[in-house]
Amino acid sequence: MAPRGPDLPSQISGVRKAPDNWTFVVATDRVELDGQIATTFKATGAVSAAEGDQCHATSGAHLRELLRGNHRCVFTLIHKFQPERGAVAGSGSAMPPGCRS
Repeated sequence: MAPRGPDLPSQISGVRKAPDNWTFVVATDRVELDGQIATTFKATGAVSAAEGDQCHATSGAHLRELLRGNHRCVFTLIHKFQPERGAVAGSGSAMPPGCRS
């Protein structure tokens, strides 16, 4: 049976202890869902309230900045994955190195 109620935060917080330098990106195409997901992560203790607010991308430029940083979770809308102005199509310059296939 899946954990519920007070046991859920303790289950989720254990997941954050994975080694290495990784970032979990949560992307959606709905503003309301984006807010709900970030709020749920904060409410369960998976991220702190401050971290959840700081790691919620407000623009494409902010998303690139967050992905270059050392954040465990980044929340964003999918449309923020766009190339920088002046970037050559197909050059992969929309995201920092290591974030493209």
